[in-house]
This record gives sequence, structure tokens and C-alpha cells, in this order.
Amino acid sequence: MATVSLAVPMFLAILLQAGGPPAGPMPDSLSSVERSRLAAAEKIEKRIKIYTEASDDRRRSVEKAVAEKNFDAIAVILRSWKEVLDYSLSDIQANAGQRSRSRALKDYEIRLRKAMGVMSDLKTKGSYEQFEEFESWLEHAGEVQKKIVAILFPG
Repeated sequence: MATVSLAVPMFLAILLQAGGPPAGPMPDSLSSVERSRLAAAEKIEKRIKIYTEASDDRRRSVEKAVAEKNFDAIAVILRSWKEVLDYSLSDIQANAGQRSRSRALKDYEIRLRKAMGVMSDLKTKGSYEQFEEFESWLEHAGEVQKKIVAILFPG
């Protein structure tokens, strides 16, 4: 009986280590394809790759909107991107654990940093309202990026 009572907490600890996406609903800004892929991904590394792809998709969408001078879409895309960054960060913080130096997380941080450079360049190509939206996004993305760096390089 003693071995059974020890086995149950160990089994629960193993189950909790696997971790899934954060509790609560996924943000509306995620597409149905992104949602289903995230729900199916059991490992954090796979989910980080999905977050990287989602972030890259939003970067390309902003670039396209700026090129087409579709300034109304820019604010919507940037707000959507903020939600994706927040959701990904909560998942990473909850589930990174020992794998905090994973290749997928390093790649995500690098691509986010590069996207921040691209958005910084694009912010001058729109109106003042878009400039403020870009500035808000850049500040928010910078905070997320710093938290990811802290996970990658604790200390």
C-alpha cells in the first residue's frame, strides 16, 4: 500500500510536466488552423514553432498592409499580434522548464527581435495614428522579448 501512495504523486508530477497550452480560451486572433495545431501539439517545442509561424505571418501581413497603404488593417493586425505574443509567453513561462534553452525558443526570440526591427522601419510609412500603434506594439513586443531572453538566459 505504501508503494501505491508514493506512485500516485509521482505519476501526477509526470503528467503535470508535459503541460499543454495555457488554461483558458485561446485568443480570437488565432486562426482556426493555428488553434487546432496548438491544441494537437503536446510538446512545448512544437507549440513554440507554431507561435513563431503565427508571428511571422502577422509580420508579413503588416508589411503587405503598409505596401498596399491599407492603414486600417495595420492596427487590427498589430493588436492581433500582441494577443498572440501574450498567449505564447504565458505558455512558454508555464511549460519551458528544463528545456528553456531549446532551439525553437531561441529561434522564436531571434525572429521576434528581427520583426521588431522591421516594424521600427515601417512605423514611419503611415499616419500618426499608425505611428502610435507601431510604437505601442514595439514597446509590448520588447517586453515579451526581454522575458523570453530571461527564460533562455536566467541569472
